[in-house]
Amino acid sequence: MSNNKFVESNSKGQTYIDNAYLYDTRLTSTEKTVYAVLCSACYGDKCETYVGQLTIAKAINKSLRTVQRSIKTLKGFSYIQIKRRGSISNITTIISKQMRKTGQKVISTVKSAYKAYKQKINIDKQEKKTLFNSFKQRNYNFKNLENMLLGNEEYDPEKLE
Repeated sequence: MSNNKFVESNSKGQTYIDNAYLYDTRLTSTEKTVYAVLCSACYGDKCETYVGQLTIAKAINKSLRTVQRSIKTLKGFSYIQIKRRGSISNITTIISKQMRKTGQKVISTVKSAYKAYKQKINIDKQEKKTLFNSFKQRNYNFKNLENMLLGNEEYDPEKLE
């Protein structure tokens, strides 16, 4: 096995990479390998990694300058985003993982909002039914009402009840 701790810790398991990146003809095999190493360092729900360029170079057996060019190309195609941290390693963000994570948050927020909206509609419907039916109903003598409406009898409200 290698004497590189990064390689030893990340050599087990699997790495998820979209096919769109694998079949992008604009990228060289080295750039795809650098992207794969960055993705393997962003395991689980993480979309950021702090792995250094020298560590990547040792992991894929390439020179530091080659890794730097590959990272510049990946950044140019908006596959990754780099934030400087001063004299220590950079923060590298895998944009596709970040977008997927954000998309899942948006979907769950929309679903919970829709569920709350449906509950409010159901509550409003129940309240409207009870408010409409809560009026005191009148008891009419319909035979007397019909005679009064037809003009056979004179209108007398007391005869209606």
